[in-house]
Amino acid sequence: MSTTHSKSVLVYRQIKCHLRSGHYAPGQRIDPATLAAQFSTSLTPVRFALYRLVGEELVADHTRSGLHVPMFSEIALRDLYDWMERLLLMACDVGAARHTRQRGTLAVAPNEDVVKRT
Repeated sequence: MSTTHSKSVLVYRQIKCHLRSGHYAPGQRIDPATLAAQFSTSLTPVRFALYRLVGEELVADHTRSGLHVPMFSEIALRDLYDWMERLLLMACDVGAARHTRQRGTLAVAPNEDVVKRT
């Protein structure tokens, strides 16, 4: 594996981690020269990493203004929340199915403490 390739993979992982953690704000311009200085590398591995992120749609390539963190539209956010809701409901259904058991009545004497018995 070449030195350039390994540097681009390292830079790719670091930028992806920063993007996912919210280090860059939506709409913020990403300057390759600044990233190259930050990671102490040349522009080539940074560009390789950024264009790989463009392919994954984690970075948007605007033709004349450079690379930016993508802005979410209202429709995209609604789709994301709908997807998360469905995922949570499916997880609840699976969890409930695993923990179902036959329910019986709890026989408690009139003087007995229900909280301690439970």
